[in-house]
Amino acid sequence: MIGIALVAAMLLAGCRAAGTTRGTGPAVTSPSAGGLSPAGTPVAAAASVDPAAGVSTQPVYPVEPPAQGSFEGFATYSYIPAHPTGIIYLFHGSGGSADFAVKIENADVLNDMIGRGFGYVATESTERSGERRWNVDGPSMTSNPDLARMDRLRRHVLDTTAVDAGTPTYGLGMSNGSAFAALWAAAESSAGVPISGVALYMAGPTKAVDRLGGLRVPTFMVVGVNDTVTDPAKEKADLAAIAHTGIPTELHEVIQRAVTPVR
Repeated sequence: MIGIALVAAMLLAGCRAAGTTRGTGPAVTSPSAGGLSPAGTPVAAAASVDPAAGVSTQPVYPVEPPAQGSFEGFATYSYIPAHPTGIIYLFHGSGGSADFAVKIENADVLNDMIGRGFGYVATESTERSGERRWNVDGPSMTSNPDLARMDRLRRHVLDTTAVDAGTPTYGLGMSNGSAFAALWAAAESSAGVPISGVALYMAGPTKAVDRLGGLRVPTFMVVGVNDTVTDPAKEKADLAAIAHTGIPTELHEVIQRAVTPVR
């Protein structure tokens, strides 16, 4: 479970003073695709929290149902208030899709961030027929289809919503999406687009990031102590290398927990 207050602290670090008026912003859609709001009534995160794990023991629903649409034929989930404090781009893990935004843990985090005036946009990797993974090996903003499309999506958001060039921009990813969030932040930064920070879960930067000069934005990282799919030791070394350059970093290690009936 993602630590809400910790992510909020990372995302808010360095933010400009801005209004936090909440409202329904335009859907992120292509000209030929309209946005759809999912059924259901917005429900706030439950107050019942397991003190041992620090997570809710009750269902969690988005406080603001996201607008569902598409951009260049790829699904999008988004919520952008009238006066966004910041904008968060979400990147799913292997096998995932744009509905990463409404998974329980992410909905819990986003509920808190929406309350702080943030908006978000989630889409999906270009590769949809196999492992549904982001391309984390190509550093080029033109030849890497994921980087190229994400940059066009960023520009589309600037052109069609309340987000402007001065709105602090962040990335949050899980696993393969975490590695891509690092690459996206490094590539956009190299192109002169300010990225205010990234939250990386269960994966660090790839060698493609090194080819761009490394990740040079504030980085919040979570690793699983007993993770056997990714390499926690490498991820911690990656974060240490970022910190060594003087960039603010924060590390949290998730310990193994028993699966209980309430969870």
